[in-house]
Amino acid sequence: MFMAAMLVALGCGPKSAPPTTAVPSAVEDEPSASEDEGDDGGSAPEPEGPAPQRLTVSFGSECCGIDREAHDALEALLADFERAQGVTLPRQSPHWGKEGEVDECFDLSALTPSQRAAFDASVTERLGDTRLVTIVRDEDCREGR
Repeated sequence: MFMAAMLVALGCGPKSAPPTTAVPSAVEDEPSASEDEGDDGGSAPEPEGPAPQRLTVSFGSECCGIDREAHDALEALLADFERAQGVTLPRQSPHWGKEGEVDECFDLSALTPSQRAAFDASVTERLGDTRLVTIVRDEDCREGR
């Protein structure tokens, strides 16, 4: 009897959720905060502001060496860019880990702003979503080991 009274008092059976009204966003096509969160270790933010003077592409590893395919893609992209633009980009390649981890640090200061932006965009498009590859702009290159 006590159990029956409790079920009646608490209500038994499924309750329907109160109706909700969707509120349209004030700004369309802007990613929500939740879409920006969550870093898988290989994403890079889209370039913003003036074209960078320096660009570093860092290849990390979790156990078995760097993503060699991604590194080869950067080398091919660099060769194509240098050939198309008639330039040679100065770079440093310090190795900093035990599994082939390396930073490819490019000095873009001799390029025009549009060339810098084009190189940055090409690298970001090709490698920006690659796991364990990080793209950093306008920071000094780290020391090798």
